[in-house]
Amino acid sequence: MNASIQRIGLCQYKRIAFLLALLLGYILTGCQRNEVDPGFGPNGEPRLLQFAVPGIPPANIQIDQTTNQIVVTLPASFTDTSVVPVVELTPETTIDYPKSSLFSRQAPGWTDWRLQPGNLRIIRKSAVSQTTDYYVTLRAAGPLAFAPYTGSRTITMEPESYEITFPVINFRDSSAIGSLQLTNVATGQTRAFSVTPLQTCGNPAVSCLPLTVEPGFIEPGVYRIAVRKANGRQAELAGTISFQKGRLALSEGATMFTTNSLAGRYLRVYGYNLYLDSQLSIQLSNAAGEKFTAPLLDSYRGSVADFVIPAGLKAGYYYARLLEKGQPTSLSTRVVVGNRFDDLVIYNIFPWRLDDSPVDYLLTASKAFADPVVLKGGQTYSIPTSVETFAQRPPGRPEGLGSLRVQIRLTSVTNPSQTYTIPADTKSWWLFTIPTTIPLGRYQLVYQQVESNATFETLPLEREIRIE
Repeated sequence: MNASIQRIGLCQYKRIAFLLALLLGYILTGCQRNEVDPGFGPNGEPRLLQFAVPGIPPANIQIDQTTNQIVVTLPASFTDTSVVPVVELTPETTIDYPKSSLFSRQAPGWTDWRLQPGNLRIIRKSAVSQTTDYYVTLRAAGPLAFAPYTGSRTITMEPESYEITFPVINFRDSSAIGSLQLTNVATGQTRAFSVTPLQTCGNPAVSCLPLTVEPGFIEPGVYRIAVRKANGRQAELAGTISFQKGRLALSEGATMFTTNSLAGRYLRVYGYNLYLDSQLSIQLSNAAGEKFTAPLLDSYRGSVADFVIPAGLKAGYYYARLLEKGQPTSLSTRVVVGNRFDDLVIYNIFPWRLDDSPVDYLLTASKAFADPVVLKGGQTYSIPTSVETFAQRPPGRPEGLGSLRVQIRLTSVTNPSQTYTIPADTKSWWLFTIPTTIPLGRYQLVYQQVESNATFETLPLEREIRIE
């Protein structure tokens, strides 16, 4: 009896042990099927086993060993782009720095790294070298959207440029650049401006998209604002923004008008907020006291204005006064009128300096025609002109300098038989140093280009030169 009981107990024990062995084998087999192999690839290729970025939760980083993709989901408040990743590789494996675009310094040992999309190449240095390329993709934590906009809804386009910013959230992803799109509500026309966000708008979760406001960058009107990215992500700002023209302004320096321009019907002036609906015109006056009025014909974004050529206008140097609705404004500029597009003209004169001090233009409309231009002996002056590019070349004259000699000629006002020529400095044909040997006094100045068989020169300046 006892022996029978022992035999039954032993059988039961064997059955239980067998079942336990089957269960353990099943569990171990299941684990082996589901776990990720931490070793080399099927053909011995190296693998990236871990990729961690300080400040980004591990759950936000996924490595796909099948497609070799590293997907990093950026928290909305993550702004640090120079953190060093923690990388774990298979044995005998290193990062191939010159082939890894994630590293800004392409040399082994550098850890200057930027969190950006790009390749990460690893190399196994064994008997037979093998490489694996992973690609890092960045994703935003949520949809692209505008944060509450608290800036002005009425923007004035003044001559001085300035920036406005639009706050957005979840901007950063694999597409580093976006575009701000301004759509005119009345016309439906859209202009796009490439933008890279500033770091933050005082909130780590918010990026600022800057937009430079300057005259003529868009037509005045009411606009819808949207941000779009190349990967298709987009958002639109609630409400609209009105862009209005600012105060009038004319560009400094001479403008060359040509009475027989290609169109043959206009004179061109550059400035700011020169729009057709402002009813603008210009009044040209010269040293002889002649006056000509030219109405505005056309305008391009308020910065390029074409005026009708007045009858009887002659070549020469003029002051142009801007008129608004027939009334003179305080704005004027010096302009040049030529008979031909390739006439040789003087644009301005100013002392030459190597520092960053403001340019002191000596030929401006703020000076009366009777006021002389004072030049000092021993001083170097820059006299920008249309130079060789616009010189009147005789038929067959080749391009380039050839035997061309550049100089200015001073003719005494009190004794026209006394003339002095000053060659251009060797540094530039726009630079001239006034010799201290030239007598003090009043002169007329012309700029000349001299060749062996011809001399081309500008009209005399509208103002006398006084050597001191």
